[in-house]
Amino acid sequence: MKRSILTLALAAIVGLGLSARAEEAKPKPKTVTDTISVKVTVLDVNKAKKEVTVKDETGEVSVVEVPAHFTLEKVKAGDVVTLTYAETLTVGLAKPGEMDSVAAKHVAAGGAAYVTSVVTISALDMSVPSVTFKGADGKSHTYKIKDAKAAAGYKVGDKVAITYTGTLQASIDKK
Repeated sequence: MKRSILTLALAAIVGLGLSARAEEAKPKPKTVTDTISVKVTVLDVNKAKKEVTVKDETGEVSVVEVPAHFTLEKVKAGDVVTLTYAETLTVGLAKPGEMDSVAAKHVAAGGAAYVTSVVTISALDMSVPSVTFKGADGKSHTYKIKDAKAAAGYKVGDKVAITYTGTLQASIDKK
């Protein structure tokens, strides 16, 4: 009888060790951030439509929709404005029970917009390297992976939560 209890205890310890090792093999969430700054000259301000017509340093003219939290009271034609846009992408295994989302969740607060979507990996090609995933809408998308190490631990069939965050800051340059 002692032998069978000892065998069960040993099996349980080994089983726990294997479970812990299997959890360690799971990929950790990864985050990549990129920031872009550009100086533009304001050509026109349309407060009613919350739009500003600007010209960048290369001479390209664009109409920019102004986020709701920005006020246009101090902006006028001729102002030089520095726009700084920061993007962050976080990728990690979806939590159990996290649902697929056809329409991503949008939350705007203080100039930040968040989009989260849960997708399923349908292919990984480490020779490129690239990943193909399918969203809840059934559409497939393929993207190159900048760093093949970032895909370590992921496999076909994994449900992955992808969160994209973008923030825009604007400052009027003093003359």
